[in-house]
Amino acid sequence: MVDLVGDSSAQLPAQLKNKAIITNSFPNKIAHIKKFVQENRNKKILIFCDTKRDVDAFAKQDFAQFQLIHGDFSQGQREYALNKFREPGSRSILVATDVAARGLDIDDIDVVIQMSCREVDSFIHRSGRTARQGKDGMSILFFEMDQLGFVLDVERKLNINIDFAN
Repeated sequence: MVDLVGDSSAQLPAQLKNKAIITNSFPNKIAHIKKFVQENRNKKILIFCDTKRDVDAFAKQDFAQFQLIHGDFSQGQREYALNKFREPGSRSILVATDVAARGLDIDDIDVVIQMSCREVDSFIHRSGRTARQGKDGMSILFFEMDQLGFVLDVERKLNINIDFAN
């Protein structure tokens, strides 16, 4: 038996850093991401959105080059975006719905950003795209004040510490 995530009570790699940022709007989340991307240009970043509409909204952003995938994209479009994101040494950004939360074989994702999340299982699968094979990684969760209970529940259920930021 192979334990891929360490202590069975944790369910996430020990080297994963978890952050949560309280926001109140999509434009506010974009502003945070823009600043983060500018400060971390050498990072490979996977951004999860809950809706196809939010993924499509990234196409209109002018601060970085994004690869986009969601359920309406053809298999060819998905493969193209994933191949561009996978390129060795590339430091790029993939914005996706949960279509990218499971089954992706990309080992060098530095940061996972979750535009929002409402289920612990989704949090686990999304966050699990980084900090693989003993490497460091970071998961950033955006949430609104009415979701604070969920974030605290994630901490408790997964036995992790989440750093809260503004």
